[in-house]
Amino acid sequence: MKHQAYRRLLSRLIDQDLNERERVLIERHLRECAECAHVRHQWEALCRDLQDWEAPPLRPFFAQRVMAAYRVAAKERFWSLFEWVPRPIILTGLALSIVLIILCLPVPYQTASDNGSPWAQLYSAQTVTVPESDEQTLALVIRNGHSEFSGDEQ
Repeated sequence: MKHQAYRRLLSRLIDQDLNERERVLIERHLRECAECAHVRHQWEALCRDLQDWEAPPLRPFFAQRVMAAYRVAAKERFWSLFEWVPRPIILTGLALSIVLIILCLPVPYQTASDNGSPWAQLYSAQTVTVPESDEQTLALVIRNGHSEFSGDEQ
């Protein structure tokens, strides 16, 4: 068994969390290895000192202060990702994004009140007039010269 594995067993020995076979194995190693025996005595002394130690009482609202400090640190870590980018570039990118979003919005449909607006002119150039009656359909066919609608050939 490697030396590090004995150190893990040593920790479990101090916590009294070993089965009989593991305990015999580590005890034999401690008799043969002075370095591990020294570490065992140091850990046992530390455990004895910590058993006598009393934790000081916490001040009121300790947990809330710790969590507030953590939230501030978390926000700073997030924004630190962008520190390498100069602020004018970020602002320019934001402005260009807004302009592109506005330009890519769909063109609103035409209403009777906006015949003179540039949007209405652009929209009217893209629309097709749909006739509402048979007379309007016939007039449209005659005007455009489409005889295939009537079934007659010219």
